[in-house]
Amino acid sequence: MEVNIIQDEKLSVRDIMKIADVCRATVTRWMDEDGLPFVRIGKTRYTTVPVFEWWTKVDSQDDKPCQED
Repeated sequence: MEVNIIQDEKLSVRDIMKIADVCRATVTRWMDEDGLPFVRIGKTRYTTVPVFEWWTKVDSQDDKPCQED
């Protein structure tokens, strides 16, 4: 699924942390290792609401305890 950062409501890593009640390391792992699509604008990573909803439905998560925030 493609991230359309122009038309869709965007979510930053911090937004996803709040929505999913997980730490930053978990969100970046989802992006780097588990296939959560994202775009990088400067140093900030974004995905969109439709992409995040799609990804959570197709990918079961292994929510490991956080080591850092």
